[in-house]
Amino acid sequence: LQADKRINWIIRAVVMAREEISDLTLDIFGEGNDKSELQKLINELNCGDYVHLCGFQKLDDIYQNYEAYVSASYGETFGITLLEAIGSGLPIVGFDVPYGMHVFVDEGRNGYKISPISVEGLTNGIIRLFTEADLQAFRCHSYRKAEVYLEENVVKKWKEVLS
Repeated sequence: LQADKRINWIIRAVVMAREEISDLTLDIFGEGNDKSELQKLINELNCGDYVHLCGFQKLDDIYQNYEAYVSASYGETFGITLLEAIGSGLPIVGFDVPYGMHVFVDEGRNGYKISPISVEGLTNGIIRLFTEADLQAFRCHSYRKAEVYLEENVVKKWKEVLS
């Protein structure tokens, strides 16, 4: 957890999106020195009944309890959390930045790449996901995107490289 602009933006985007999607919730996972800053923002925005700081947890089983993954990264490399999300069949909403989002999100098929980078853009992406998208089709596409990273497929590729 870092109470930097990115996490603040996600919280603000969910608060704004909740005006159209009344049952929207946000769980934030991780630990860090800025937990009190985030709690302060949650209190200021009066969203503590639907925005939760969940602390550090092993996420492999947790992802399966969610409908989507939201990323506010604007400097992503490979994006291991994005891989974990699609491997759990989650659609993704995040900023249209090089690398991670371009590797794991096919626009309009398993998520939305938001441009320009802004709270409003993130808000609109979240709203669009839950009001326009076929979530089941998005989930299936995420699973298909993740197949190439299954252990047996990675081992096969390494054997080909080393042969």
